[in-house]
Amino acid sequence: MTPEATFCRRAVVVEAWARLLAIVTLGLASAYAAQLVKAPVRSHVSSKTAYAVFFCGTTPLASILASTGSIVLYKRNKVTPLYGVIISTIFFFGWTVTMSLWMHCHYFNLQPNDLESADFCYQARILSVNDYLEGVGNALADSLTGFSIPLIFLYFGYMCYASATFNKLRMIKPRPAATPENYEMPVRKPAGSSAQDAAP
Repeated sequence: MTPEATFCRRAVVVEAWARLLAIVTLGLASAYAAQLVKAPVRSHVSSKTAYAVFFCGTTPLASILASTGSIVLYKRNKVTPLYGVIISTIFFFGWTVTMSLWMHCHYFNLQPNDLESADFCYQARILSVNDYLEGVGNALADSLTGFSIPLIFLYFGYMCYASATFNKLRMIKPRPAATPENYEMPVRKPAGSSAQDAAP
């Protein structure tokens, strides 16, 4: 089995796990978004549903779609390890940023007078009691973080493996096949020519 085929077969397994984790995370994110929409707020917000959907569902949905497409491409051997480097890098940073935003907006934006946070995080507009968001469960937010961390590590390992395979294949230089253009016929010297060349 060629290195490319081995990489594609292993990448299918990685993408399948990434899709499974992203599906679970999307379900949790949907429940979290529903709680955000129903939670009591300090002031009226007209775009809270759009914010909740975008904030919670963008990265999980994009990850599911990308993993599904990648599995199909890998099974058909249509892509190279360079594709794996690109897609894993995108979602490694994507999930890292998403998890950071989820944690930041849920746990660190509970000050009622922080207008800057209210513009950045919708959670800052939600009523809070004893530093807990009213109507939004911390357990659900913890679950989102809990499933995001394995995805980040999974895509990090995927990125490292794809990069190593890509560099390994770059170092392997295939020898050119013999063709009429680059094939040279050996030249036979006539008998006694070596002795004549050696003589002064």
